[in-house]
Amino acid sequence: MRFFIALEIPTDSRQQLETVQQELEQIIPGIRLTNNGKLHLTIAFIGEQPDKLQGDLTQVLQKAAQGISPFSITPAYIDGFPSLHHTHTFWVGVKGDTDKLMVLSTNDGQF
Repeated sequence: MRFFIALEIPTDSRQQLETVQQELEQIIPGIRLTNNGKLHLTIAFIGEQPDKLQGDLTQVLQKAAQGISPFSITPAYIDGFPSLHHTHTFWVGVKGDTDKLMVLSTNDGQF
């Protein structure tokens, strides 16, 4: 199974991103976009792992998130990989309480 650590995107931000997707469709003919329902905020990519690790990974993540108070982040900018002018993948950067994201990212290193 392919594992990654991600946060769900709240409805209001998801709606903002849907508007951006619609605008991208207008200016980039033939662009293939991710279904809005599958959008997420990736914290870390773990990769292919045996399915049986799912329970253990869930426990580690719950422990890593303990003590982190609720936080707020919002979409801030669009970039592309490998570059914005020769992109294979668009991604959206965030602003706000990004220090909490860094704590989550650091804590998930307990794997």
